Amino acid sequence: MIIGGEILSLKDLINSAIFISAERTGLWFLSAYLYLYCFSAVMNTWLKSRTQKQLTVFTIIMVLAIGIMSFLLRVETFNTFILFLALYSVGYYLKHTVDKYIQKIKAYSLSLFVATVLFLSVWGILTIHQIGTESTIFCYTNPFVILQAVFLFLVFDKMKIKSCNMINHIAASSFMVYMMSENIHTRKYFVSIVRSIFSIDSEYLTIVTYVVFFFVAYLALTAIDKVLSKIYIPCINWINNTGMMKKLSILFS
Repeated sequence: MIIGGEILSLKDLINSAIFISAERTGLWFLSAYLYLYCFSAVMNTWLKSRTQKQLTVFTIIMVLAIGIMSFLLRVETFNTFILFLALYSVGYYLKHTVDKYIQKIKAYSLSLFVATVLFLSVWGILTIHQIGTESTIFCYTNPFVILQAVFLFLVFDKMKIKSCNMINHIAASSFMVYMMSENIHTRKYFVSIVRSIFSIDSEYLTIVTYVVFFFVAYLALTAIDKVLSKIYIPCINWINNTGMMKKLSILFS
């Protein structure tokens, strides 16, 4: 297959689809994401069995643990399973909590989001002379970055945006589109195409071509995901129907 003037071999496609380690794909988060996906059924069962107070305490402990490991102990946690476990816990808490304090925070979520953005920006400016601090300040493990994400989530949650089936159908493939376009086996081909587009003399034609390429590439990768889903979704359903995950969840509950 020829993409962007370069030959994309069948081996590259197979490597892109099968091998999921960071070394194989260049996607630092993928292994931890897969572990979390496999463990999510057990995690859900355990979280559901917690009281509201226990859920709140557990979520706070997980976020603080990530911050302590990253800032005080300097342990690389950004690409580990524990980080994803903490973020998953935060998401579960926000979805299921009936905590009155969260409702109060939601009312000021936009102001709080802007405040955290300004705080991190000032922090970054004040420490800009210290080599390497920018990677710590804006790292996923920074508790303030996690808080920033929480406040932004609450901003959209407060807006009560109506559901659109077409958008949901396309958005469901966004993560797969990202993985197929950003892994090391296919990224260079997309970069090659973009560079060739920007080498066009006409600025107007460059913009039009780039926009067309963006939509065509996104829709093409989405179509590939929809085809693949016809294979992996029945497999996942079969695993669930066997009761395997349910038995494992009961074991850890």
